[in-house]
Amino acid sequence: MAITVVSSFDRAFYAARELKIVDKLWHGIRAMIDCPQDELRHPEGDVFAHTARTLDEAAGLISDLPRPRQLTLIFGFSLP
Repeated sequence: MAITVVSSFDRAFYAARELKIVDKLWHGIRAMIDCPQDELRHPEGDVFAHTARTLDEAAGLISDLPRPRQLTLIFGFSLP
């Protein structure tokens, strides 16, 4: 099996979808796939595509922070 290396949350999100991780483990995220949005306000596509782009944008906003602080913001809790 080939290992997919990604450099962004957007790519990681799509890689998880391709590798069936979303189907097996992330049922809430699976529900985002093919969930339509208003095309005028969200031309990127379904809720899955919107969330992937939002995660990627958010990661860019915190990229200059120390890694522990990034993880705190991403996962919502402070590491020791």
